[in-house]
Amino acid sequence: MAEQGEREVPLEYLQLAVQYALGSTDLDSRRGLANRLSVLCGITVSGGSAADRRFAFQHELFYDVFLADVILRDLTQEKFESVFSSLGRTQWRIATVSRIVQLAPDQTKRLLESVRSRADDLPVERHTPFRSNIGSLWDVLSRRAGKLYGSEIVGAKFEKLDLTNIETDSTRFERCEFQTLLLPPTGVRALQFNNCTVGTLWVNNAGASLSRITGF
Repeated sequence: MAEQGEREVPLEYLQLAVQYALGSTDLDSRRGLANRLSVLCGITVSGGSAADRRFAFQHELFYDVFLADVILRDLTQEKFESVFSSLGRTQWRIATVSRIVQLAPDQTKRLLESVRSRADDLPVERHTPFRSNIGSLWDVLSRRAGKLYGSEIVGAKFEKLDLTNIETDSTRFERCEFQTLLLPPTGVRALQFNNCTVGTLWVNNAGASLSRITGF
């Protein structure tokens, strides 16, 4: 599903997943199983005829959690090339990102450091989900840690980055895109923006010195 950027699959894919889980290709050996898959698996059905039916999780959170766990399987083993490929397939929702960062914060940071300037290694159509996922991971990671030290963030796309309660030091954003950027009134140290675009900039306590923010 993630490979195709879809949240629905045809019947044969659902059956294949069940066969994989059971370790058997014979669904008929389990009486009535083939006819009860959508009920047993928390699946909702769309489409008319049996040939056109498509299956999706009854709640999207199921998909988000399962996707996170698939990614975590490689991330926790530091198979960064595999995760790098996943970053550009589809844009991850916040539940997926939060679970990844919560369960593997150190590996997430090492992943981000290893892929920070590699968007051009992907086909053009994968650039947007890649940049958005990188931005979401940095956002959640920084809020979880409460700090952003010595980081170089390249080519990330942020819907909203709120640094008002984040300690920053020697951090550089390069070629990043911010729909909304919120900066803290105090505690800013060597925060640099190079060739970034900002839709809306908010600064609390406008009387505070922003002399150590450079590059706009």
